[in-house]
Amino acid sequence: MKFRINGKSVFQRLVLDQGFYPDGIYTAPNDEALKRDIELSMELGFNGARLHEKIFEPRFLYWADKLGYLVWESMRIGVGYFDRRRLDPVSSRMAGKRRTRFQPSEPDRLVPV
Repeated sequence: MKFRINGKSVFQRLVLDQGFYPDGIYTAPNDEALKRDIELSMELGFNGARLHEKIFEPRFLYWADKLGYLVWESMRIGVGYFDRRRLDPVSSRMAGKRRTRFQPSEPDRLVPV
């Protein structure tokens, strides 16, 4: 299966991004840190990231779109992984999807070409 963007075949060289920041654990200290993460990844030869098990900040998706960086978001959904009294993974996932539904850099699914 070939992955295409605007009709052009694209080979995905993705990094696994867990969104860790030493100064804020899983929250970026500022907008520049989000942008710099993408720039560093691109300097190392990657053209995108698989965002690992968290809903990333909308500003990260903004910079990904502006810089031409592919983004795949993976969220674990399933009973037993979370204490439902603290977090309902399905509700959390749906809230994130509503928040980012118009982001062009977050595809919902792969469509074979």
